Amino acid sequence: MFKELYSLIWGIECKYKELKSSIEIEEFSGKKPITIKQDFYVSVYISMLVSLIKSQSDMVITLKVNNTTKYQYQANRNFILNKVFKNLIDMLIHHRKIIKIVNSIVEKAKKIRSHIRPNRSCERKNKHPRKKHHYQIKSCL
Repeated sequence: MFKELYSLIWGIECKYKELKSSIEIEEFSGKKPITIKQDFYVSVYISMLVSLIKSQSDMVITLKVNNTTKYQYQANRNFILNKVFKNLIDMLIHHRKIIKIVNSIVEKAKKIRSHIRPNRSCERKNKHPRKKHHYQIKSCL
C-alpha cells in the first residue's frame, strides 16, 4: 500500500524539486517583504508557464513523433525552462508576441526531446551540483 501511495505523490515531488532547484523559489533578490512576494509570484508564474508549454509540446510530440518511432518521447522540461527564462522579459513587455514566442519554443522542444524509459535497468549517477549563488540571493533574469 505504501508503494502505491508513494507513486501517487511522485508528480508533486518532481514539481517541488523543479521549483526548488531549477527555478530557485527559495532564493530572493532582496530582503524586503514586497521583493520576496514579487520573486515568489514570478517563480510561480514561470513554473505554470513552463508546465503549459511542456504539456503543449508533449501533445505535439505524441501526435507527430511517437507515431513514427518505436520509443515514447516527452519534451525536455529544462530546455523549455531555459527558453522561458531567456524570453521572459520580451513576453512581458510585448504581450502581442507571446503566442509567437510560445509556438517557437514548442517547435524547438519538439526537436529537443527525451525518452520515456519505463522499467529503467541502469540507475542514474548521483550528481551533486554546486550552488551557483549565495544563500538567499537569486540571480537576475
